[in-house]
Order: sequence, then structure tokens, then C-alpha cells
Amino acid sequence: MDNQFVKFVVSATLFLFGMVSILLLTVSIHEIREPPEYTLRTSYGIVLDAGSSHIALYIYRWPADKLNGTGVVTQHSECHVKGGGISSYAGQQGAAGHSLEACLKKAKRDIPPDRHHCTPVYLGATLNRMTLRLYGQENSLYTHSYLCYGKEETLCQILAYLVEMTKKAPDLKKYLKDYCAVAVYIQVLMFRGYNFDERFFPKRFSMLQAGEASVGWALGYILSVSSLLPEEPVGIRKGLCPAAWIGLLILLTVLFTATFCYIALLVIRRERRNEGVS
Repeated sequence: MDNQFVKFVVSATLFLFGMVSILLLTVSIHEIREPPEYTLRTSYGIVLDAGSSHIALYIYRWPADKLNGTGVVTQHSECHVKGGGISSYAGQQGAAGHSLEACLKKAKRDIPPDRHHCTPVYLGATLNRMTLRLYGQENSLYTHSYLCYGKEETLCQILAYLVEMTKKAPDLKKYLKDYCAVAVYIQVLMFRGYNFDERFFPKRFSMLQAGEASVGWALGYILSVSSLLPEEPVGIRKGLCPAAWIGLLILLTVLFTATFCYIALLVIRRERRNEGVS
């Protein structure tokens, strides 16, 4: 009878401790979102600014889980291609691609290898159509120009207009050559491109850099595109409050100690019983 009572008490105690442990693990648990810095889930994007006078490669990054569905974009690095713009490689097959090799190698170093396969690449150019040779065959690439014309195209249009005007008024030729075409381009960019008017124009100025990041259309473009990319799931961790963790630790310690003592007691009783029989 004593042995049965002891077994019942031990079984009930173990069952009670087990139920309390399960309750502590389920009731007092909290879900904790892992920060991107811990999970290293950072999305990257590449924007190629292929202008008529320059070529630049910008690398941007943002947390993969986003914030309110929008990527918090920061500039990771940038690389300016040596040489002229995209128009300077006209008629030179493969020359534009070779000029990008140094910047592409830098991009491979700057972006972690496990993010290479999911890093999008966007191309912006002032030309309406370019022919690229990919995978051994010719491919036509049509691009969208945000300003409709680049600086070089604008200067050519103004030059053509000035030549036409000199034919109408030959006496004004010596004055027309002194007109500042770049100032006209900036004015059109401010008024029509950025919708500034006469009230705000004196208070505004063109800023090319903010800190160490370049401020241009590439940054605005990646900001708009990052919201269209799918959001990666955030890692969830299960956490206990300190009181539940301490209580669970004490219960498990008592449980293991009682189990060890009970097993030791059974072994001692069996040895004594064997000695009495012999």
C-alpha cells in the first residue's frame, strides 16, 4: 500500500509540474520580430544611369521586411564609369558592356553573395532605343526618359534653334553665341520638370549630394520601385517574460531533482531487497 501511495504521489507531482510548465510556455509567451540587422535580410537594388554624357551605377539597400509596405532606402555605394556616355559607344559592339565591368565587379563585392540572385537591376537612359547583345543574340531594349531629353540633346536643339534664328536675323549673330544654353536647360528643368514656379524658384537650388549619398532621379526611381517588390517574411522568435522564465527554471530544476532522487531510491530499495533474499 505504501509503495502504491508513493507511486501515486510521484506520478501526480510529475503530472502537475508538467502541466504548470506547459502553461508557462504557452500563456506567458511573446512573439518577437527579429530586426533586419540580426537576420541579415537586406534587399539590394541596382540602378544604371546611362546618360548621354556619363554612366553611373548606384547600389541601394533597404530592410527586406519594409516599413508600412515601403522600403526604407539608403544608398549603399556608387560607381562612375570611366569614359563618355552611352552615346559615345555608338557603333562599337560590346564596348558599353566592357566599360561596365569594373563597376559590376564592385557591385558583386558590395552585395552579399546570397543576395545576388534576388537583386534587381534597373536601367535608365536618355536614348529611346538601344541594342544589346545578350546570350549570343541581339536584343532591342526600349527605355523611358524621365526628362524626355538629356542635356546633350537639349543643347543640340537649342543650337539648331539658334542657327535658324541667325538666318532670320544675321545681324544678331555676335550676340546669339553668348547665350547660356545650360541656364536655359536648368530653368526648363526647374519649371517643367520639378514644377517650381516664380514664388519658390529663388528659394530653391539644385543639390547633387546629401551627406555621402547622391541625390538624383536614380534615388527617386528606386524609392518608387522598392514598394513594388515583394516583401520578405520577418523571422519570429518566441520569448518568455522574466518571471515565467524563472518559474519554469525552478520547476524544471525541482522536477529533475525529484526524478533523480526517486530513481536513486528505487535502485537502493532493489539492492537491499536482493541482499535480503540472498
